[in-house]
Amino acid sequence: MKESLYGEKKRVKLLAEILDKMNNPASDVQVIHVSGTNGKGSTCYMINSILCEMGYKVGLFTSPQITTIYELIKVNGVEITELEFEGCKNKLRQVLNELNLNLENDLSYFEMVFLIAMIHFKNKDVNVLILECGLGGELDATNAVSKIDYTIFTKIGIDHKNILGNTIEEICQTKSKIIRKQSNVIIAPNQRDAVYEILEKEAKYKNCDIFLAEKNIKIEKVENKEKNSQNIYEKEDFKSENGSEFQNKVRAEIIGNYDFWKNFKNNEYFFRFGLKGEQQLENLATVLMWYFRFCDDSKNSVENTEKIFDRTLGTLQIAGRMEKVEKIKNVYLDVAHNEDSVEAFVDYVKKNFDNRKKIFVVGFLKDKEVEKCVNLLKMAGDNFILTEPNNEERKLDSEILEKYFEDKKIENPKNIIISEKNIEKAFLKALELRENEDECIFVVGSFYLLGEVKKVIEKYF
Repeated sequence: MKESLYGEKKRVKLLAEILDKMNNPASDVQVIHVSGTNGKGSTCYMINSILCEMGYKVGLFTSPQITTIYELIKVNGVEITELEFEGCKNKLRQVLNELNLNLENDLSYFEMVFLIAMIHFKNKDVNVLILECGLGGELDATNAVSKIDYTIFTKIGIDHKNILGNTIEEICQTKSKIIRKQSNVIIAPNQRDAVYEILEKEAKYKNCDIFLAEKNIKIEKVENKEKNSQNIYEKEDFKSENGSEFQNKVRAEIIGNYDFWKNFKNNEYFFRFGLKGEQQLENLATVLMWYFRFCDDSKNSVENTEKIFDRTLGTLQIAGRMEKVEKIKNVYLDVAHNEDSVEAFVDYVKKNFDNRKKIFVVGFLKDKEVEKCVNLLKMAGDNFILTEPNNEERKLDSEILEKYFEDKKIENPKNIIISEKNIEKAFLKALELRENEDECIFVVGSFYLLGEVKKVIEKYF
């Protein structure tokens, strides 16, 4: 079975026929479809948490996995079990036989997992589906779902050039084709001008309601206890455990002309926010844009909105998004793997760890914008152990990657620049080389790298 058949003719049409044969699990539920280059997973997880808190039964399909295939398919945060997965796989095989199709020969691995997810969601009787686009948009397996209520576009940038196109216009064009007629289209802030132009043109052509997070949601970090303390600390429910911890809190305000505030107590909200980095504030603005439209659309007047945000987003942590390893002090894992995400990663590291000694364990796939990513990473530190993600076909040779870092060694012979193909040895080497636990280790560059590092951590700690 091939890992992907993306781009081959009539794949989406075939998958739509298979879904129809299954009595289309998405036909009688609300569907949220999320596409973009960066922030898709974070956006999906935030929306999932909010909906669960509101009492919905939520099916969540994301990709790619970091550790196991089961983490891609969740209902109210609970992963599909191996037994459930195999049961759905057998059901899929029966459906395919009725269509004279063969599971191993006629589907890609990703298509199989997506269809298994849809069977599982039907079995669990979910009432909201969140589907993350795997790749691109128009030709992605998730685009086989015909009825979409909310189409969300996170930050769109350059990635997968060998498949989606060489320009932002080409990439955006294929993503825009997931928009359905008369649906709600939500667009993340800080997009390139071409992205706004293409998405809005497609949405208007399909008579959709368009909601721009940039024009309707204002997010700002609350920097210290004194600022706005009147707004939060007089509310007993929002005091933190020690009464003084005030970092990671944000202020969100509804602005613009949509009058969402009429259905809510006010247009200003203060709550804790657990995710790290400026890019997560952009994702948050997108999620709130969706939330206010969702409540407005369903005529829900939600009086405890602030509590919902605080309970769901205040402690939310997502694997691989500046993930702090609990078992080892000052070790962080991040899936940043393209120019925009690496830039956001570097920005966060420089702002929060600038005066700390750092070692980076880095591995990339060879189809990424490696040179641009490396040039950004070199701004964050001086010590790099270079390795290879666990993807035999697509991994970049660590010795080739090492050449991009040669100038760091010339700049200062004491800088650590080491090539180590084996991920386990590379990570253990980083731990060995740090002089004390106050020094930080960052693992970055690929989903296929983080999964292996997590296995090493489980093995030794």
